[in-house]
Amino acid sequence: MEPDKIKLANRFLSLRQKLDLTQQEMAELFNVHLTTWQDWEYGLTVPFSRHMKLLEQFEKNPPKIITMADMCRVVRNKLRLRKYQMAELFDVAPNTWGYWEKGTMKPSNEFIERIKQMYKDLTQKEPLQKAS
Repeated sequence: MEPDKIKLANRFLSLRQKLDLTQQEMAELFNVHLTTWQDWEYGLTVPFSRHMKLLEQFEKNPPKIITMADMCRVVRNKLRLRKYQMAELFDVAPNTWGYWEKGTMKPSNEFIERIKQMYKDLTQKEPLQKAS
């Protein structure tokens, strides 16, 4: 692999590590397919200029990203459930939800999608205003 491609690949990997995101999450952030992100990170392909600009922008000013752990806490609190109740809802071991909330373990992609959808649904609902 060429030295320039190695340096570029390392920049993509470093950004992902700095943001503490999975490859799938980075692909979503850059609005590309997972394999495209992986090809960049492994130095197999070079991104288009718009993605290079995005890389430079995020390196200088990393985006504020809500973590999966934060999403888990918000969802549970909005539903007013205890951790063991969330574990039951997701059909996982009782301590698994706690690990997800602490960020010591990430859920599988299936659970990530469910949590993201719940988070979106729960945070976009606006309380109804009383008519005066």
